[in-house]
Amino acid sequence: MKKISKVVCVILTAIFCFGAFAGCGFSEKKVRSADLTAAVKKRTVAAKTADETFTAAYDDFAVKMTKELYNGNNTCISPLSIAAAFGMVTNGAKGETKSELESLLGCSVGALNEYFAALMNKAADGEQLHVANSVWSKKNAVTVDDGFLDIVKNYYRAQVYSADFDGKTVQDINNWVYNNTRGGIDKIIDDIDSDMVMFLINALDFEAEWREKFEKNSVRDATFYGTKNESTVQMMYANESRYLADENAKGFIKPYAGGEFKFAAILPNEGVDIADYVSSLTGEKLASIVSGASTEPVEIGLPKFDFENTFDLIPTLKKLGVNKAFAPDADFSALGTSPFGNLYIGQVIHKTHITVNEQKTKASAVTIIGDKCTSAAPGEPIILDRPFVYMILDGNDLPTFIGVVANF
Repeated sequence: MKKISKVVCVILTAIFCFGAFAGCGFSEKKVRSADLTAAVKKRTVAAKTADETFTAAYDDFAVKMTKELYNGNNTCISPLSIAAAFGMVTNGAKGETKSELESLLGCSVGALNEYFAALMNKAADGEQLHVANSVWSKKNAVTVDDGFLDIVKNYYRAQVYSADFDGKTVQDINNWVYNNTRGGIDKIIDDIDSDMVMFLINALDFEAEWREKFEKNSVRDATFYGTKNESTVQMMYANESRYLADENAKGFIKPYAGGEFKFAAILPNEGVDIADYVSSLTGEKLASIVSGASTEPVEIGLPKFDFENTFDLIPTLKKLGVNKAFAPDADFSALGTSPFGNLYIGQVIHKTHITVNEQKTKASAVTIIGDKCTSAAPGEPIILDRPFVYMILDGNDLPTFIGVVANF
């Protein structure tokens, strides 16, 4: 039998929503595929919260992905979801393939594993941030390495499934995604290619009310001066107390209830082009802006917005130095084996949806990796009436989501 290369298909989908969301109080959907999670031995592993070295690497990763993907249009990505997906798959890589992926992530896969072990301990059943992972293998088509399963279960708390990869599996995967985004995403795939032999999935959901909600009488029409046109938007006004600034921009932080997570917005100064500002960002600069927040009273204006993105990430990843992983001679031998050939990454898609209103934030992200058989001055009002950068920051000030609003 002729051996054919397997393709690791990576589909990264993030839905990022501000406001009252229909997913509240959702009912879980049934997953019928065989759950083999209990068959993978559970053990205690090293877990480490983000330190200065990891924070610097993660900030660099988040910024370089944003800079490459921003093209003048509204942009939203979840660097946490992308990092989780590539963290898992890097554990299956060896040699040059592994080195390129670690270079992309900015740290060793061992360090990333320890960070995600700590994150999963905290977020697997978190009320505001929920994170889940799973591995799906096609019956009789792939043998997943035991060591790989040990890592993804014990560091990433991945559930392990065996399935026929038929229509029922499509529904099961979509149901798993729906359940683990708490209703935020109801479908990630429409079908499964006949050559697909494995999926690795990360699901991430963030939902939190603003600590201080916008009052209904503080919402009124305003003009947004976008990169392409002027538009009338509904601007939400409030007073906050955390002010951000650098030499070319100003901004604010608006916290969520509970105090751990917060929304940050950065508005380039008049005359500073948003594309030039995004291009100038570095991980160090972003961290400096956030850490330098001062306590100053500031009037803010945040527009309601709703948009979607879909990205093919392979050109971006190649530009960032990941090439071997997409070649037929990639080395993913630590992930598993198949009678049909070699493993390499064949597809990387990132999809996002963001909605903003007065009440709260809901942000969901899903990452699927599949193996396929195929060939200003403090106190000045900060009104976001022109293109700006935004983030959801965690308790370590790491951006769980980051994006740009450019037009309406």
